[in-house]
Amino acid sequence: MRDLSLVFVVLAPGLAKRVCRCELGSRYQQPICCPLRPAPSGRAVGFDAVGRSPDPYAPSASRRGRRRLAVLFLPVIARIGKTYSFEAAHVLPNHGGKCARLHGHNYTATIEIEGPICDVPKHTAEGMVLDYFDLDTIWAKHLEPHLDHRFLNDTLDVPATTAEYIAAWIASRIVPLLNGVEAHLAAVEVKETPKTFARVEVGAGGIGL
Repeated sequence: MRDLSLVFVVLAPGLAKRVCRCELGSRYQQPICCPLRPAPSGRAVGFDAVGRSPDPYAPSASRRGRRRLAVLFLPVIARIGKTYSFEAAHVLPNHGGKCARLHGHNYTATIEIEGPICDVPKHTAEGMVLDYFDLDTIWAKHLEPHLDHRFLNDTLDVPATTAEYIAAWIASRIVPLLNGVEAHLAAVEVKETPKTFARVEVGAGGIGL
C-alpha cells in the first residue's frame, strides 16, 4: 500500500509564521510532524523524522516511500453552530392552501457563527470562535421571548411569518449584538418540520430587514 502524506493548514492571527510537515505511513499510524524553524534568509530550515538536518538552509532529503510537504500556518477561520427549538403559532393569510388557517409548528433554528479562533493564551475563550454560553445568552434574552409559545404574526415585524422571513428576522437581531467581536453571523436555518427548512446566508457586512 502506498504511503500517504497529510497537510494540515492552520490560520492563527497574531502568531509567528510556522511550518509543519506531516507524514502518514503506509499502515496509517499517527502523523509524524516535523517542525521547521525560520532561517536568517526568511526560508524554513527542515528536519527529518529524527531531527537531523544536513543542510541548515534547505529541507532535509526525502526518505524512500515518503513525501515531504511543508505548509505555512496562517489564521484559522472556523464556523460553529447551535440549534434551538421553539413552539409557536402563525397564519399566512394570503396562502392558497391550509396555511391560511391558524396553525403551529415545532420549530428549530440553527445559528452559525464564523470567525478566527481565539489564540490569546489563558483567555476564557481560547481555542473558540465564540463561547456557546454567549450564544445561549443571545438566544435567551433577545430571541426566545419573541418566538417561543407566541403568535408570530403579532410578535415579529415581517411581511409574512414564513420560515424564510423568520430566519431573516433572527439574523437581523443577532448581527448588531456581535458588534465589537471578531466573529460574525454566517447563517440562520429555520425548520418548520423535519423535512423542510429555510436558510439565510449572512456576510460579514450583516443583513438588512
